[in-house]
Amino acid sequence: MRLFENLGRYIQELRFWNFAEEMLINGSYVCGKEEPGDMDILLVYRAGFDFAAEGQPQQENLQDNTYTKRAYGINLWVTAPNSAGYHQKLEDLTTVHTEEKIKTDQRKGILRVRP
Repeated sequence: MRLFENLGRYIQELRFWNFAEEMLINGSYVCGKEEPGDMDILLVYRAGFDFAAEGQPQQENLQDNTYTKRAYGINLWVTAPNSAGYHQKLEDLTTVHTEEKIKTDQRKGILRVRP
């Protein structure tokens, strides 16, 4: 339940700063695990958003993996829409891996959220 509350807080912050287009959520949080330990999120900026020009410390924290892991239990990757990084991380998030972290041919779903 704590992860769900943390996700809600994180989404509220993203809405306030209005720089995120979408979040793609994966990890034990969306895989039916009884006691999920964390969640993996690919955060996608709004098209045309210039983070360097508009950044504030609070905005920077919301896109920093060290901060989001500690504050929300979120493993975070950040990318621009339709970039090479977006497509590569989407591929990684939807591919089933073995316990040894080896990729398989199996695919899995993700949760897409528009904050």
